[in-house]
Amino acid sequence: YTVLAAALTITKLSTVISDPINGSTNPKAIPGATIEYCITVNNAAGSATATSVAISDPLPASVTYDGNGVFINGTVTSGVCNADGTNGGSHASGTVSGTLASVAAGETKTLHFRATIN
Repeated sequence: YTVLAAALTITKLSTVISDPINGSTNPKAIPGATIEYCITVNNAAGSATATSVAISDPLPASVTYDGNGVFINGTVTSGVCNADGTNGGSHASGTVSGTLASVAAGETKTLHFRATIN
């Protein structure tokens, strides 16, 4: 018998989208800046499909969730989180969470959201 298991790799990326001085042109991580967080979940080729992958990310005290949605089941292109996926995660008590329905072998899916630097 051959038994397969999911082999997940999780990475958290952050990108400053805009700041109150420079706007979206070369933005800096300063108070008032908007930062996008992208959590990627990759399942290695040849692995079993992972189902109901729960993600929970406590936010640091230095940022405030912006309330514009937590997007799940998004994609990544060349190491950059795409602005896709569906609004389906949640934020409560300083923690962002969401569940990816499934991550097939060789596939990468994301959870992404934005916050403001305090």
